Amino acid sequence: IHHIFAASEKSQDIHQQISEALSELAKDLTGQDILNTIGIPSFSAMEQEEAEFMIDLMDTLK
Repeated sequence: IHHIFAASEKSQDIHQQISEALSELAKDLTGQDILNTIGIPSFSAMEQEEAEFMIDLMDTLK
């Protein structure tokens, strides 16, 4: 199972900042505490192909 954090196209100008912040959470104690609280070990960036596949899959399952 994979969890996805998605942001609106309207926030395109901060997508890179969000991606970097989430990807770096595990690097310090506060970030590790956040990850432990939500029950995941880390975030990792998703490739465009993976995102498109997940969107197609969700559309199929509607």
